Amino acid sequence: MQEKIDSFREEIDTRNSNSPEVFKYDWLTINGLNNLKAVIRKQTFSANDKRIYLFGKHDDCVMEGAQIFIHLFELPKGKNELDKQFHFYDDQHKNFFLSERRKFDSSVLSLKNIPDTFVSHKAFQTKDGRFRKRIVHLYEYEHIALMIVYSLNSIEFIENSFFKIIAENIQV
Repeated sequence: MQEKIDSFREEIDTRNSNSPEVFKYDWLTINGLNNLKAVIRKQTFSANDKRIYLFGKHDDCVMEGAQIFIHLFELPKGKNELDKQFHFYDDQHKNFFLSERRKFDSSVLSLKNIPDTFVSHKAFQTKDGRFRKRIVHLYEYEHIALMIVYSLNSIEFIENSFFKIIAENIQV
């Protein structure tokens, strides 16, 4: 039985002069916030349902609706929630070309500063509606899992400065 807690929400706008340079939530850290123009929302729905939402505010983000969703899971107790969230995106699985007709591979927007001791790494693309496209990465370790979803209304994922900053500055 999943432990229920009240939904908890905290929000940070990195454009504010008093915003922190580092964001931490449980075992996840995002560094480099001083280079980031974003609104970060931390939300806890239950002990097994913890999420971070990032909304890009860089010039190249606003028009294309750049968003990042990060899901944190503790295993094995969070395995059911992990499976539910994974299948939500996997059911929308649809390949698309990236800019300059580049084909997707698992290195695109993979996290650069996380331990390579993960048990598995899955990466795929999805489409939601006519314009919204997503790249999903799932990293499973022995006791935790991290799913990061990059979401955009174009195919310019690789060029997006917001996505690059996050992919290079997440630590587990």
